[in-house]
Amino acid sequence: MDGFLLTYFTETSTQSDLEEITNIDFVARGGSTLLHIHQDSMLLVFERMYPEFVWWGSVSGSDGFWRRRRWIDGFLVKFFGFVGKQKDLTLISNFSLKQFPGGPTLLTLNNGSPQAVLYDSYPELVPKYQIAFKGYWNNMKDNSILRHIMKFYNLKSRRDWYRLSVQQFSNVYGRMIHMNNFLKLLVFWFPEEDWNKTKMTERINKRARQQYLGSKLMEIFKNEVIFEDYMVKTPNNKPYVFDYYIPGVNLVVEYQGEQHFFNVLKWMNIEQQKLKDEEKRQLCILNSFHIAYVPYWWDNTLDSLK
Repeated sequence: MDGFLLTYFTETSTQSDLEEITNIDFVARGGSTLLHIHQDSMLLVFERMYPEFVWWGSVSGSDGFWRRRRWIDGFLVKFFGFVGKQKDLTLISNFSLKQFPGGPTLLTLNNGSPQAVLYDSYPELVPKYQIAFKGYWNNMKDNSILRHIMKFYNLKSRRDWYRLSVQQFSNVYGRMIHMNNFLKLLVFWFPEEDWNKTKMTERINKRARQQYLGSKLMEIFKNEVIFEDYMVKTPNNKPYVFDYYIPGVNLVVEYQGEQHFFNVLKWMNIEQQKLKDEEKRQLCILNSFHIAYVPYWWDNTLDSLK
């Protein structure tokens, strides 16, 4: 099977690539006999040949239920971009499901009914799945993608999502997602929040990196209290905010984005930035703080921070 794929499907290297292969593609490359002995089902072919992969059609029992939910989560995000609200599930039609790899088989296993697909995957939704008693997308306990991302980046509150970049989200999820779709997912997961696209767009690079830096500092200073966005006032009562302050070692840590080294649109010019940086440095001297700078070219490793 590996030889067949390498010969006729040279770009195939992941499970996702396998899911893109259709019956027509398979038959056109001489795979009709193999397909026939597996009841004309690509799913059965791949289950037999690659049992190490989790195939949504082959799972059963409690563990299988959760794994299938994760597959459907990914399917909706990948092919529909986002699911705006729970009621938007009703807009996913038989025809639209058939347009994407895996969709026809998904329908076949559910008697041709997209309602059956979604009701089976999200049983907490009422039969017409217009409303949810406990919305799956809003339930951190059940949402594997959401839970994994929050744990990986140490997101303590929902507002911490402002500090997560689209790239960081994609690194965990495994696929790139457009900024607008990322925001729509957040609106769907946390509808009670008033998400501000402009705020996220302007702060996304610095805040995302700062959040990750904070998680690494907690690994280094495991027994220390770490204050984030720590405010200190000058003798003339002018406030300055430092990214992190660790009182146990009297250390201030500042992340320095590109705007600290050259002019960046939407930020103060480089001369003003340097003046502000110097004022903060003098404030550290005045308060006997040690100060450490982490530049934007930091490679994200612990070793380079120590």
